[in-house]
Amino acid sequence: RPQPIQISGETEISKTSSTAEKLNASPHANYKYVCLGLSALNSFLVGGVTFGYSGMSLILREQGTFADQCACGSFCAAEKEALALVSTVGFAVAIGSRLFVGLILDVQGPKITSILCSLICFSGFILLGTSSPEVLQSTFIWAWILLSLGGSGL
Repeated sequence: RPQPIQISGETEISKTSSTAEKLNASPHANYKYVCLGLSALNSFLVGGVTFGYSGMSLILREQGTFADQCACGSFCAAEKEALALVSTVGFAVAIGSRLFVGLILDVQGPKITSILCSLICFSGFILLGTSSPEVLQSTFIWAWILLSLGGSGL
């Protein structure tokens, strides 16, 4: 075992310490790694949903979500405009809400902000997942706003 160094006659500091001693110093020593892993997982799951809209728009086109706006029965300008409106509103909410999410982050801290934004995203997923195809056209923009708002805080 290395000899401890005395500084000002009171404090002892060991020159080396083993990694096992550092990890076993506290029963909650690995807590920070678990938190880091869960935070990264949370960010990967809901943080960039808004930026995956191009794939979502293809699914919406295949399902014919905004197809009733076209009299011709095929993809038309009105359907394209409806899809573009959802995308524009989603990106505007995602970018515009960062100021307010930052204020909440400053006041409440990262844990509360992350939980709040995850709940907002979860409510958007619930709204999107429980909407029937008949009402999806009217509820999709609200679900996308919730996903954009919640995702901007992660």
